Amino acid sequence: MQVQQRGRPMPFTEEQMRQIYNTNIIDFAVRNGFEIEKSDKATVHVKHNGGLYLFKHGRGYYSFTEERGGDIVEFAMNYLEKEGGYGTDTGVQGL
Repeated sequence: MQVQQRGRPMPFTEEQMRQIYNTNIIDFAVRNGFEIEKSDKATVHVKHNGGLYLFKHGRGYYSFTEERGGDIVEFAMNYLEKEGGYGTDTGVQGL
């Protein structure tokens, strides 16, 4: 079954969406070549990316440099292309 968003079908099934959102953002970042270091008790810092922090609960990020944050899908779309990873076309599928 395809997921509907605002009246149009999404390119992912409900199961694929569950899989995406159940992926830990820290594990995903490490698998895609990001180096992380300890920060405080709620976040880890992504080395070589200014003020980019991933939340330890594994569900989101925030960039103090760019003043934006989001979930794992937004992280993949915004940062994998910059790092030479999957890029925006296939980054989400790499989850």
